[in-house]
Amino acid sequence: MKYEWLLFDLDDTILDFDTSEHYALERTLLQLGIVYEPKHLGIYEKINRRCWDEFEAGNLPQAAINETRFSKFLAALNLPTVDAVATGKYYLEQLSEKAAFMDGAELLLESHYEQYKLGIVTNGLKEVQRPKLEKHNLTRYFEIIVVSDEIGVSKPNTEFFDYAFREMKFPPKEKVLIIGDSLNSDIKGGHNYGIDTCWYNPNEKENKTNIKPTYEINHLKELNELKII
Repeated sequence: MKYEWLLFDLDDTILDFDTSEHYALERTLLQLGIVYEPKHLGIYEKINRRCWDEFEAGNLPQAAINETRFSKFLAALNLPTVDAVATGKYYLEQLSEKAAFMDGAELLLESHYEQYKLGIVTNGLKEVQRPKLEKHNLTRYFEIIVVSDEIGVSKPNTEFFDYAFREMKFPPKEKVLIIGDSLNSDIKGGHNYGIDTCWYNPNEKENKTNIKPTYEINHLKELNELKII
């Protein structure tokens, strides 16, 4: 085998984050007495994306993401007096309740977790990622699980990968492949660290950056079909 370790991003690579996000936001608005409408998701996603971009750029601490995004979201809904901390906490609790596999992900894990050493490397909040993995019986697949919120550094930073490699007992870099949907955090991070990368691009987005993955796939089954693994 070319690789011994397969490192997977979690959200939108193994699990469909949109399903969880939609569910959690609908439940959160219901608690506030608001009937969910599709426009609410659009407003929230824009605010959330800006917060995560600020975090990845080093301008917003990860611990401040949840309060910041809900302060802005509630203000956008003309609810500035609603407690953003409590609302954000409830949202996180709901976010871990519902999980759906990306197409082909469950089969991929079942087929390969005894053949390869698998790991999760996620830029996420511990209050969401750990309960989600445990509630849906996913921890059994993975030798290591690295959550940025727990270690204080995120992908694409070198320190994140240093931590992961310590957990992996320092395998040769040429024996490690990272698979993820984010060009910036997964592919750039892996490339800068000197490991092969596979950009999972199910929506066939155009790569307008100068970040070049080792491989690109549109479906997880292509990892086998293209003999990447």
